[in-house]
Amino acid sequence: LSEMFRELDSDVLETAREAVRFAVIGVTGLLANTAILMLLVEVVQVSERIAAIFSTLLVLGGGFIATNWWVFASVNKGNTTKGLLKRSSSYYAVMLTGKIINYGIYLILLSFNIWYPLAWFFGSITVFAGTFISNRFIWYKLS
Repeated sequence: LSEMFRELDSDVLETAREAVRFAVIGVTGLLANTAILMLLVEVVQVSERIAAIFSTLLVLGGGFIATNWWVFASVNKGNTTKGLLKRSSSYYAVMLTGKIINYGIYLILLSFNIWYPLAWFFGSITVFAGTFISNRFIWYKLS
């Protein structure tokens, strides 16, 4: 029985460790995304709606690399090209779905005249848990 609890504690700690790492990457990505968004809107004079799409696409690649080699590094058995391609395609599917939801929330908040960086922040926070749970499932299933 004590072995079962030790194993459970180990699994809980590993999940918590992964969640914290995913959050660190998420915050870093959110800051980068917001900086690019503001640069595009304020300097380049791109509309808030279009700038949000471009800034998201620019940041997602770094998010995958960090997620693969830091967050879920313990489950990347062998890092085969096939496994990497499966994880990356699944990652992008999950993250783009999350970003579509994020973008919808962003547009709704913009319609209420919420400052665009704050609207992006609220949308991002809203989808965090779903993207973490989905990505964790992907890495453990596809590795």
